[in-house]
Amino acid sequence: ARPRPPLTAQERAALEKPKVLIVGAGLGGITLGILLERAGIQYMIFELHAHGIPGKKGSAIAIRPNILPCFKQLGLFDDFVKIGKPMVLAHSYNNDMELTQVTDWSVRDKLGGDQHFVVARPTLYDLLRSRIPSHKIFMSKRVLSILQNQHGAMVRCSDNVTHHGDILVGADGAYSGVRQSMYKQLKTQKKLPRSDDTTLPFSCTCLVGQTEVLDLDEFPEINETNSRFHGISEFPYSRVSFTTIHHTICWTVMVSQSAFTVRVETAEAKCKEVGHLKIPGGNGKLTMKDLIDRTPKHLILKAMLEEKVFATWYHR
Repeated sequence: ARPRPPLTAQERAALEKPKVLIVGAGLGGITLGILLERAGIQYMIFELHAHGIPGKKGSAIAIRPNILPCFKQLGLFDDFVKIGKPMVLAHSYNNDMELTQVTDWSVRDKLGGDQHFVVARPTLYDLLRSRIPSHKIFMSKRVLSILQNQHGAMVRCSDNVTHHGDILVGADGAYSGVRQSMYKQLKTQKKLPRSDDTTLPFSCTCLVGQTEVLDLDEFPEINETNSRFHGISEFPYSRVSFTTIHHTICWTVMVSQSAFTVRVETAEAKCKEVGHLKIPGGNGKLTMKDLIDRTPKHLILKAMLEEKVFATWYHR
């Protein structure tokens, strides 16, 4: 047999780089994938859902100047600007729809070196997802177990296929199966801090959505150059809305509640509960029902907002 020629510098570098397994194809998992793609590091992304990824649902995201350098490093800035809408003023109201405060973001923009942008979460997700080669993301992959030792990490999926890598990253949400598996191992070894061995606390239910393209005569604010931000912070119902570059309105309603009084309800039931709430904009007589009725059902999501800072983020 002919001797194999020496490895090229590129081949040697590839062998020295780790292989990363990412569980979860939400915004976090996809963004990490893009970073690894640009760095030439091997990776695989495993997503539980076949479609309807939770990371693709939701309302709007406000991107501040300190985040924009990341989009530039990812080579996404020009495309991001096309789907984002600048936000200069934030209007706050009380329950009687009286304007109580106007916040001017332009001063912070000057200090931060760039503008604030508002972008619909599903649109941002599609942009990020477009940068991941299709053969590196695996849908309908339920991770059943993980194993870690001195040789690396392994995940076993519900299709009885195992995948091996050097680094395992859990990007699978608030109730991350990867984190739970890691914590179970640490707890057995008596290395898990007591603060990490508690349930996730929550204080409110969040209902979010994005309308269909709206009529300019009914909602003239959608045609403004800058995103129109409306916020009403009144207990127990707080709500915000943003106009987008696509002539839609992204909206959020947060219902404050105690974990001891929380009721398990569907998104449809929650929409009926908050439909009567007044909101600014339009003809001046709008309620949340006007936005909800103009929102496709598959773009409405109800979620619990958990708030917790973990002490343990990795284990090797």
